[in-house]
Amino acid sequence: MNAGAIGFLVLLSLSVLAALIFHWRIRNYMRASCGAALVATIAFQAVGFVYLGRLDAFFLVALVTGGVLGLAVAFIVGVPFLITRRKAKNPRAR
Repeated sequence: MNAGAIGFLVLLSLSVLAALIFHWRIRNYMRASCGAALVATIAFQAVGFVYLGRLDAFFLVALVTGGVLGLAVAFIVGVPFLITRRKAKNPRAR
């Protein structure tokens, strides 16, 4: 595995973990998704800073693309939470 693939897996793992925590704790779907994406992106940059000892030269590009990926992951991870909460709110709706 090269460094790019490992970096992608780290970002994906951080995104899934942040999305699970945020959707579990925050009931609002959009707030939880945006918060998870923001935290995952910042955490990924922090991990990269610790690993490299400095910010990457293209950290702004990585910040934007990581944010988009984190938001997409948070939207997908949040769907089961959204469905479960809607069913709990209105038990007759299917």
